[in-house]
Amino acid sequence: MKKLITYWFVYYFQLINYFKNFYYKKYIYFFFKNLDSSKKKFNFNKILIDGFWENPNYWLRINLVLKALNLYDSKLFGLLGKHSRQSVKQSFKTFNFDKLIDTQKVIINQKQIYQKAIQLIKNSHSNKDILQWKLPYNFPPTLLYDSILKELGTPNIDINNPLLITILTKLLGEIEVSFKVFSKYNFSLYLCSHSIGSTYGCMIWAAIKNKVKVLCLYGDFGGIRFINYKSLSQLTDHMCPVPTKKEFFTLDQNSQNIFLEKGKDYLSDRLNSKTTDIGAKLAIHKKKEQINKSDIFKYFKSQQKQIITVYTHHWSDYPHSLGLKNFLDFKEWFDITLEQAIKSKEYLWLFKGHPISEKYKYSSSKILNKFIEKNKNIHHVKTVPDNWDWKSLLDTTDYFITCVGSIGFEASALKKHVLISDIGWYGHLGFGKISHSKKDYVKDLQSKWWNEIDLDISYENALKFMGIYYSNPDWLSDYVFKDDSEQNNIYINVKDFLNSNSNNLVREINCLQNWVQSNSVHYHIFKNLHYKLK
Repeated sequence: MKKLITYWFVYYFQLINYFKNFYYKKYIYFFFKNLDSSKKKFNFNKILIDGFWENPNYWLRINLVLKALNLYDSKLFGLLGKHSRQSVKQSFKTFNFDKLIDTQKVIINQKQIYQKAIQLIKNSHSNKDILQWKLPYNFPPTLLYDSILKELGTPNIDINNPLLITILTKLLGEIEVSFKVFSKYNFSLYLCSHSIGSTYGCMIWAAIKNKVKVLCLYGDFGGIRFINYKSLSQLTDHMCPVPTKKEFFTLDQNSQNIFLEKGKDYLSDRLNSKTTDIGAKLAIHKKKEQINKSDIFKYFKSQQKQIITVYTHHWSDYPHSLGLKNFLDFKEWFDITLEQAIKSKEYLWLFKGHPISEKYKYSSSKILNKFIEKNKNIHHVKTVPDNWDWKSLLDTTDYFITCVGSIGFEASALKKHVLISDIGWYGHLGFGKISHSKKDYVKDLQSKWWNEIDLDISYENALKFMGIYYSNPDWLSDYVFKDDSEQNNIYINVKDFLNSNSNNLVREINCLQNWVQSNSVHYHIFKNLHYKLK
């Protein structure tokens, strides 16, 4: 009887949420359709839109683009994946899509794919061999590696893991499905939510191979960070919206000053827990124990020494999509760093776990402890306790090390010395000390690398970068989307958000129209550096 009551209770609330979401989606649809904006025409007659990821902000971004490109009279095809199927179907129906393509019903040769997976694993001796795999349609193995890592949820890939054959078969099947979809229909435009890993990446790969224009409707830090995919090589590069070296270092003095001040404002907000991204919520917003250097010396039971803090990454969070080139994955980078830390007894070494692990219901600090404690009688290397305050750790640390994490520019913007272990997605922008290869990184760890950093130049470049990366242009006023991580709670304020930002959305639409016709890859960079409001 208790199980029956629980079942009906859950069913009742799911039903209420279903109809509430339908109402909000309908409101979004009609708001954008009736919004008075430019009627510039784009020649996209058959559009495929992925429904792999169910999120209110994604549907907002979809409708924004439908309006900007005037696609309401085009044929809209919705691509259904394996997750949130009922809710996604509801979205496609609400937005008047013409047809549904179900990836789960696309016929592929499962036996042949399974044999291919067996052969790939059989001919491999370690996870390093994965990056040498010859995959169907010349699909990049780095993207496949990232998705295998994500599916396993482990620090690295064990080639003998019994789960690997099932995961690989599934991922190879997704590649086949993507090419079946794009070879059957003559699409002119593909709109997608993400481009990371092979599950998302294979659809983009197939689209470009079939000469279909691709716009990835990504969003982050309260803004729109769309990507215009024009070539296959973009998928094996980083996906983050950063300026090129030329764009960054040829800014006029006025623009430099503007972005410098915006960077200072953002850093101040971040340090004072005013930013709303999920990383800030997990790492900064929570009240934690304030510490000073004396506390750290007591923690180590040590006399005064300089403190090096290594900011680790979420092990399985798509390393190659962040531009990782020097290392196989974050675990290999960690192993090299730990090995050198153990040898460098003249310093106190702290390894900090990534806060996003809380989202996955585990402590990365505990995993770090297990790796470190394998080495007996090591007293100068420890993990950062989960209850230590983020800002006070910044204040007490002398030197920082990261692979491709945001601490690279955050600490640099505080005039701190940072060793950045890979050029990654921001290593070309002139802050910190960059290691250009694995061998170079080991050499840096064995040296006093901090002496090679001009802190004044590093400080200014980091702040300017933060001003570009995190801010919107002034013509968008205080226009900020809720963080994607808030999921269905975004719907609660969506009406107020849309109505209070109608002018901003019209300006955004005009900017989007210009971006799509430009040669610029990243919309956020185009909007900040190249677009002038008319």
